This record gives sequence, C-alpha cells and structure tokens, in this order.
Amino acid sequence: MKSKFPSCKPQGRIAVRWSALTAVALVACAGCTSFNPAFVDLLDSSGQGSYATLDNAPGHVVIAFVNNAVVDERIIAYLESGEGGSLLLTDAEKRSLKPLIRYRLLVTFTDGTDQIIEFISGSRFVEPLFSQLTEQDLDQLDFTTAVVLCDVQRVELAPETPIEVFIPVMLDEYNWVDPTETAPGFWRYISSRDPGFRELNVDSVAADGQTLYANIGVRDTIAPIANPGCGNSISVVVSGVLSVPFTLDAVSGRPNYDIDDAQTIARVGGRYSFTVTIR
Repeated sequence: MKSKFPSCKPQGRIAVRWSALTAVALVACAGCTSFNPAFVDLLDSSGQGSYATLDNAPGHVVIAFVNNAVVDERIIAYLESGEGGSLLLTDAEKRSLKPLIRYRLLVTFTDGTDQIIEFISGSRFVEPLFSQLTEQDLDQLDFTTAVVLCDVQRVELAPETPIEVFIPVMLDEYNWVDPTETAPGFWRYISSRDPGFRELNVDSVAADGQTLYANIGVRDTIAPIANPGCGNSISVVVSGVLSVPFTLDAVSGRPNYDIDDAQTIARVGGRYSFTVTIR
C-alpha cells in the first residue's frame, strides 16, 4: 500500500539524523535543561548529501520527538495466537514495542521561508500474513531529532497533514441485520481493512451536540511554539496506547467492529496525548 506521505527529508535548511549513540545520550538527558548538539553530524543544507561536523551549535534550535506510547496487550496476544500469525516475541521485545507514529512539523523562519520536517518513531511489527504487503509503509527509518538554524519564528503541525499511527492487524467490519418474522438478526460481514497507517482524529462535536471522543483530546494535540531562542530545544512527547476494537467476540476472534458504531470507529488506533515543551 502506498504511503500518504512522500519521502520527506529536510531540505533547504540544516537538519540532522542522530547516531544511535547520540539517541542514547538524548534519552539519558530527558531531564536536562537543554540539548548540546556537539558531535552531531549535520546534513549539508546544499542538499548534495555531504556531511559536515560542528563542534558546537549554539546558533541552532533542536526539535525532538519522544515516543512514550505503548501497545495494548490484546493486540500482542492476538498476534501471538495462531489466528494472528503466531508472531514470536520475547518478553523484552513485547515490553519494548512502541506504536509507529508519524507526522509533519512546519518550521517558519523570520525571513519568511519555511521547511516541513517529517518525524516518525515506533516499532515496525505487523500481522505476519501481511508483512510483504506493508513493506513500503514500514521501510522508512526513524527520524526523531532535527536541528535547524536559530532564526525560527514558529514551529507547528503542518497544515492539512495528519498525525498517523500504523495499525499492525487486519480489521474486520460488520453491521447488524435486524430480525424478521422468518429469520433471526445477525452480524453481517462487510469487508476487511489491511494493516496500514490510519489518521488520528481530534475529538469533535457530533450533530446531536454530544462530544465524539476520538484519538486525541482537543487540549492534547500538538501545540505551536512561537519565537524559540537560539540554543533552545523543543520536545514533542506522545503518550497513550495503540489499540483496536474486538467488539464482536461472538462473531470473530479477530479485531473487528460495527460500522454503525461511530464512537468505536473514531477510536480505532488508540488514544493519545501530545505534550510540547521548550527549554
């Protein structure tokens, strides 16, 4: 299946992909007041693919994505079952699983130029039956930290681009057929959705005036940051649980839902909270 997002490596400004050693140091520095971009390999802003090393980068702003979300135990149990493909995971691997989440940030500079950076982080696991079909969605490497020049005016979620989570299992869809004088009611199978990325939606107000609880609370989405100073670090931290419905156990042991149940559909993918901080 083709990704909604094209491959989007930062261009036009300096950006960074940190080494594994740097990533470990970043986690260890979660309580630090600022990040020191020393020993960071920066992508040449010329776009030619060459690299330059800065001993220190006081004139830059660091943007980091921290994925603290987890995977619901029922998804893991299903994938380990025969019906889910008998996925073999050690206890350590199960504890380390993270939802695969991606989104784009728009960085606007004081000179009027801007840059869109795609962040992606999480575990690349999937129902074994579909591993080949989802290869395009899963082959992109994590991108969790960027460094841009410090003349930043605003950092925000890129307009008209979704926050997405990868659903690693097939979802079966049913609807209820009412009983008649001659036949009992039953759940009718409609279709199945293959594993793939799914847009995470913010809570909204339905036509009846009631709040439709979706994946992200109104106050829990990515908030914009204005005028960060040189040397500041911006962190986008996500927490929550990747989950899918198993609402019709009597019909199927697979993940499934009623296509007429708007609240269940709205929550497919789980519930998340994003916190944006600047230091």
